[in-house]
Amino acid sequence: MLKQISISLTVALVLGGCATIKFTPEGQAVRTISPVVAQNCDRLGLVSSWKPVLYGGLTAAQVDTRNKVGALGANAMVVVSQQVDPPPYQHAQIMAEAYRCDFKKNQ
Repeated sequence: MLKQISISLTVALVLGGCATIKFTPEGQAVRTISPVVAQNCDRLGLVSSWKPVLYGGLTAAQVDTRNKVGALGANAMVVVSQQVDPPPYQHAQIMAEAYRCDFKKNQ
């Protein structure tokens, strides 16, 4: 009985780690810009994301950050910091400033 519970728990953890975070339509439209470009934009706020390695680590944190920036109504972001823990854990954290930019005006 204990062996079955242990196997079930292991399978649940492995399958849970396979879950991927998806872009929202707003998050997919977010651009990464430089601080120089951001000077011509409206700053909307600061967002952060922390994701454990079992949930995609750095990739999941990048997608989650873009989704949060898009949810603020922003279309651009400047990455302020990005940290990945050393192996074996490799959890990831990203902080970014969200901006609303008029890219058509700058062309």
